[in-house]
Amino acid sequence: MNQDIIKIETELIIHVREKKGGGIIDETVTRNTLTDTGIAVAAGLYGNVDAQNAFIYLALSTNDDTPSTSDTALIDEITSNGFARSAALVSRVTTTLANDTTQLYKEWTATGSQVIKKAGFFNALSGGIMGGSALTGTKEIHVGQTLAVTYKIKHTAG
Repeated sequence: MNQDIIKIETELIIHVREKKGGGIIDETVTRNTLTDTGIAVAAGLYGNVDAQNAFIYLALSTNDDTPSTSDTALIDEITSNGFARSAALVSRVTTTLANDTTQLYKEWTATGSQVIKKAGFFNALSGGIMGGSALTGTKEIHVGQTLAVTYKIKHTAG
């Protein structure tokens, strides 16, 4: 008997840049923890069941608790200093097979100093379901600096 298995791999890339087009001063690449509710939404999206909303929003947090599959929200989500939850630029990119990776990209510019420790992706601008989150390491962002987050969600046959 043949079995088809879909494996989902995630990657989170974080860049901190100096003011006004300056160079990268910090880079982190890490893995994401998918949530149980996020996996359920993805299953609904595959079959267009229950009017699920796609994951197109990125959010940041000051919380550094280890992400869990049972998480349903981003604790201590940041809503100020230019870092509020926002729609990402969403695309499909090729990692191994054509269009096998969903990519969410967002760049924030600091309007005030902010510490960032976690990022997550959501299916609504407010509330909604968190698809996953990852620790970013402590990022201290100052006025005028930018934080760029690239979330990659790769689907492979496993």
